[in-house]
Amino acid sequence: MPGLGSKPDGSVANRAICHGSQARLFGVQAARGRLSSGHFRHRWTSLTQTHFETAGLNMSEPNLPLTGKRILVADDERVSRMVVAAGLRGLGARVVAVSSGSAALRRMLSQPFHAVLVDHDMPGMSGADLCRQLRSLPELSDTPAILMSARDIQALDPCLGRDLGLAAVLCKPVDFDRVARLLTSVS
Repeated sequence: MPGLGSKPDGSVANRAICHGSQARLFGVQAARGRLSSGHFRHRWTSLTQTHFETAGLNMSEPNLPLTGKRILVADDERVSRMVVAAGLRGLGARVVAVSSGSAALRRMLSQPFHAVLVDHDMPGMSGADLCRQLRSLPELSDTPAILMSARDIQALDPCLGRDLGLAAVLCKPVDFDRVARLLTSVS
């Protein structure tokens, strides 16, 4: 039964993370796919705003860590893509989100981005393939790239980040404080 967090390949880890995140953030109704994406965006925005206000930050302040940064997010999982995009917007970034590696490459060739966050396991052009393409193109080779995965790919291949020229390899769910630190230091 495919739900909001299922992958076409049936990735149990991704489904569990997506459904677990949905249930924690929005209740069991969302995890079962019974809420609209509008409710998801509204609820995520209010949760993000509450998080920042608790930390003493106002989301409308121009001094958020990623204010003015254009960031591309590529993830084939709609819910993961929305969560990452909303988290980055909460940090002040201007975010463009796409659903595939090839769409990400097309967008990056047509407009500049300060950084790109890509899912490792995407059909067609994987996140690793996209990063290889970025490093091979002179106009994109300096763009910081962060690879995300529901699996601990760093444990499987400890040299992956270095070999692909990545700023970082992160496990989902994404730690936005770490992303903010990484992106302010590299871009």
